[in-house]
Amino acid sequence: MPLLVHVFGSRWPITGSASPACLKLLTWLRMAGIDHEVEVLRSGPRSKTGKVPYVTTETGEIVDDSEVIIAQLTEAHGVALDAGRTAHERALMRVIRNTVDKSLYFTTLLRRWDEGWDETKHAYFDDMMPGVVLALAGFMIRRGPLQQARGQGYGLRSREEVYAEALRDLEALEAMLGTDDWYFGSPGLTDALVFGTTENIAGCPLEWTPRTRVLEGPLGAHRQRVLDRWWSA
Repeated sequence: MPLLVHVFGSRWPITGSASPACLKLLTWLRMAGIDHEVEVLRSGPRSKTGKVPYVTTETGEIVDDSEVIIAQLTEAHGVALDAGRTAHERALMRVIRNTVDKSLYFTTLLRRWDEGWDETKHAYFDDMMPGVVLALAGFMIRRGPLQQARGQGYGLRSREEVYAEALRDLEALEAMLGTDDWYFGSPGLTDALVFGTTENIAGCPLEWTPRTRVLEGPLGAHRQRVLDRWWSA
C-alpha cells in the first residue's frame, strides 16, 4: 500500500488543499520525490489529534502533524533537500516556521472563520455534510478555531490590527527571501512551508490586503515558481 496522505479539500481554486499545513506537506512530498496518494476527507479526521494532515504509512500506521511526518519520511527515504543548511540557516528556518505556523496561521484563520465565515463554510463543508446539517452545526464547527485565535490574542484585536500584523509577517518573509529564487539558495522545506500559506492566501477569493501583497509582491513570484516546478503537471 503506498503512502496515503489525508487532507482537506475546498471548492476554492487553491492548489492541493485549502489547509496551509496540508499543502506544505503535499508540496514537500513532490519536492522529495516520494510516491504517495491523496485522500480528500469527506468526514472528520481519524488522526489522534483530530487534525490534518495525517498519513497512513505503507504498514498501516497513522502518523499526524506535518513536522513529525516530514521528519520521519526524511529519515526513512534519505531526503537531502535541507541536508546542507548551516546552523544559522537552520535557526532562520525555525524563525520562519514560527512566523508562518503561528502568526500568519491565526491571521489567515480569522479572515476565513470570522468575517469570511459565510464563504468559508460552503467552500470547506458543502462536500462533507448536507446544508441543513451545516446550518445547525456551523456554530460548533466555527467555535473551536475562533477560540484558538482568541486564546493567542489575535481574536481580540481589530480587523485593521490583524491585517497589519499579517502584512508585517509577509514583509519579513520577503526580506528573508531577498533576491534569491529559493530560501537559502536552493529548494527545501521552507519553500514548501511558505508556499502552503501564500497559495492559500492568493488562491482564496476572500479579499484582504495581505492577498494583494502576495499577488503583487516577490512572494507571488516565489509562489509561481513552486507552482511551475512541482504543480504544473
